[in-house]
Amino acid sequence: DRQVRVGLDRKDEVGRLADAFDEMAEQLRATEAERSLFLASVGHDLRTPLAALQASIEALQDGVVEADERQLAGMERDISHLARLVEDLFLFARTEAGTVAIRPERIDLAELADETAEVFAALAAKEDVTIRCIAVGPVPAEADPWAIGRVLRNLMDNAIRHSPAGGVVTVEARTNAGRPTVIVSDQGPGFSAEMRVAAFERFRRGDEARTRDGARAGLGLAIARGLVEAHGGVITVEDGPGGRVRVSL
Repeated sequence: DRQVRVGLDRKDEVGRLADAFDEMAEQLRATEAERSLFLASVGHDLRTPLAALQASIEALQDGVVEADERQLAGMERDISHLARLVEDLFLFARTEAGTVAIRPERIDLAELADETAEVFAALAAKEDVTIRCIAVGPVPAEADPWAIGRVLRNLMDNAIRHSPAGGVVTVEARTNAGRPTVIVSDQGPGFSAEMRVAAFERFRRGDEARTRDGARAGLGLAIARGLVEAHGGVITVEDGPGGRVRVSL
């Protein structure tokens, strides 16, 4: 029963033991609650495309529809969504366990940010969002290009999804106090006070106040934190306006 507390008010070692026990029990209760929310979100993300795929396949089998390009494209999107979610779950587990292999090399963080922006150009255009890159010259860093590229993709995907139509997502790369730094910002509603504190916690769902399409599993920022910290870096949510996330390597 994770609701039970010792509740002793003593100043000796027995009192300290009771306080430590109560703190442990509260942490277990909070973790279990977060885990339940997380699994519910993941289950929803899995169930929706699976149900759509099943309906499409049954319709094809029953001859209700023909396998035209539109039908197949929809099925392909659902499969891609499932594949990405499964990949995220495995990567999240590896970052939590500290088993992600980091292979640092000399890279230009500004160039990597620009390449990531190009990858998201089509998605941004579809959402009526403009991507703007800011960098004054190269930003050299010792980092794993795949891992930091994944961090930038997660941050940019979040920023685009949370931007209003006609909004701008800005990616700024620079050297700050000798540290390679990249800042991704959007013109959406920004992070709530609760999410500013807990945005990178494990089992944390996405901030529903920041998204146009409802809650998601919320793995993107947790994965980004794990990959940045594996480099000895820091990732933080900053003051707005809008959503603003800083990565310092």
